[in-house]
Amino acid sequence: MMTAINIGDMYKVVEEHGLVPIPVDIDPYTMAPTLESIKAATTNKTKVCLFAHLFGITYDVTPFAEFLNSEGIEIIEDCAQSWRGLNDYRGKPCTVMTMFSFGSIKFNAAFFGAVTIIRE
Repeated sequence: MMTAINIGDMYKVVEEHGLVPIPVDIDPYTMAPTLESIKAATTNKTKVCLFAHLFGITYDVTPFAEFLNSEGIEIIEDCAQSWRGLNDYRGKPCTVMTMFSFGSIKFNAAFFGAVTIIRE
């Protein structure tokens, strides 16, 4: 599963690994999915839920962790558009991975580079 708004290349990465990306609707006011939309998109084949934090915002994925973990689903955060500095958001401990990138069009830009935090 992936939050429905993302760049096309993220869907391509998933597909190139032989997986099928399933979009999850988001709330337009929070840019986060709802627990109901997560539950509706979950099937017995779901292995990972990728949350994209867009347009410089972050939201708490912890409320989704209890349900997803009970289903054996891993959580990944894509924070490519949400890095705001050294003393700010570094992802939630309930996730297996949090990814940041620093392209020139990002909120806190650099010419290139990325950081990935892998918790397991």
